[in-house]
Parts: sequence; C-alpha cells; structure tokens
Amino acid sequence: MRLGQDEYDTLCHLIYPASRPWRPESATDIILHDAFGREVARKSLAIPCSGSRLLRYHALFDKTVRKRAGSGAYAIIRDSTCRLFGYHGLLGRGGAFSLDHMFGF
Repeated sequence: MRLGQDEYDTLCHLIYPASRPWRPESATDIILHDAFGREVARKSLAIPCSGSRLLRYHALFDKTVRKRAGSGAYAIIRDSTCRLFGYHGLLGRGGAFSLDHMFGF
C-alpha cells in the first residue's frame, strides 16, 4: 500500500466480508517497510466477521515511526485467517482525496 508523505495521509478501509459466519474476527497485520524493504513496525488488529475497519497511516503509526520509515515507505497488509477486501487512497488538505486502489486477497 502506497503511503502519503509530508502533508498527505493515507486511508485504508479493510473489509472482512462473509455471507455466513466464519471466524469471529480476523488476525490482520499492517507491516510498515522502508524504501529498501526492511520492516520498520507492525500493528495487529482484529476485524469482526462481516465488519470493517477504517485506518489512517498517521493515526496508526506515530511521527517517530513514520520518520524512521522515511520517504518511499510502504505497508503490506497480511492476514492468514480470512480473505479481506478494501481500498486505499491519499488524503490531502481541505478534504481532498484520491482513491488509489481496490483490492481483495
């Protein structure tokens, strides 16, 4: 997932869809990498079955961690317990946004 730099932020909406009950919640990891592919930080979260979570890069990782990740940082979303869908994009000043990508994995 591409991450916003400087005055931009990144939003990510993760969805755990299920037409029937499955696992009660996901075991999702958001893994922050620097431009060289080195892991900088990791956050784990649980998404309820048939639920979703809206995340923002600047709220998920504090300024110190983001600075350590540096320019060209990216995040990988990993979950081996369920199939997630979602979208991500960039947020600018004054509410402007750019929807970047929809995904399912």
